[in-house]
Amino acid sequence: MRTFKDTILHDKCINTIKFATLGPNGTSSEFVTKQLCKHIQCNLSNIRLFDTYEKALDDVKNGTSNVLLVANAYHGVNNFYMDSDIELIGTFIENTPQYGIASRHGYDISSINAKEIIKIASHHAPVKKLENYNSGVFKDKKFEITLCDSTSSAAESVKDGVFDLCLTNAQAVDIYGLKFVSNVTNISMAWSIFGKSDMLASFALAKTI
Repeated sequence: MRTFKDTILHDKCINTIKFATLGPNGTSSEFVTKQLCKHIQCNLSNIRLFDTYEKALDDVKNGTSNVLLVANAYHGVNNFYMDSDIELIGTFIENTPQYGIASRHGYDISSINAKEIIKIASHHAPVKKLENYNSGVFKDKKFEITLCDSTSSAAESVKDGVFDLCLTNAQAVDIYGLKFVSNVTNISMAWSIFGKSDMLASFALAKTI
C-alpha cells in the first residue's frame, strides 16, 4: 500500500470534492484530511467536520459531502465497509500528529496521592497507547479512563476542567492550550475513503495497489 504522497494526480475536477470526517477542530482525522487535500490541491474549506463518523457518513449519504474519511482504528469502521449505500473508494497510510498525555498548565501530577484516582479522557482508538506513556511521573498512579467521541473533545474536556488529563494529539494540545506531560509518539495509521460508486474514478489515486 503506498501513501498518498506517492500517488499521481490525474483528475482535474478533484479539487471540488467535499470531505466529511471526524471533528471538532484538532482531530487526527481533520489533520490527515488536510494533508490529503493539500496533496490533491483541494480547497481546505471543502472539509466538513462532525461529532462522529456516523454523522459524517449521513452527510455523504444526503449528498452534501462527496466522500468520508475514516481511521481504520475506529472500532465501528466495519459498518462503513458493509453499508450498501457507499463503497470503499480508496485507502492510504499516513501518520497521525504526535500523541501523548496532556494536562492543563499548572496541573502537577507528581503531587497526586498514590491512592487518588486520576481521570483521563480519551477516544477509544488510542487507549492502548496509555501503556507506552504510563511511566515516570505516572508510575504507581491509579487511572480511570472515560471515552470521548474524539481526541479533540477529550482535550476540550481537560481545558474545561471536566478531567485532569487526556490522551490526545499535538493539534488539540495547541488549540486548547494544554501541555504534554508524557513522551509523545506518532501513530502510523491506515485510512479509508468511502463514497458512492461514481466517486471511484476520482479516487483511483488513493486506492491500494
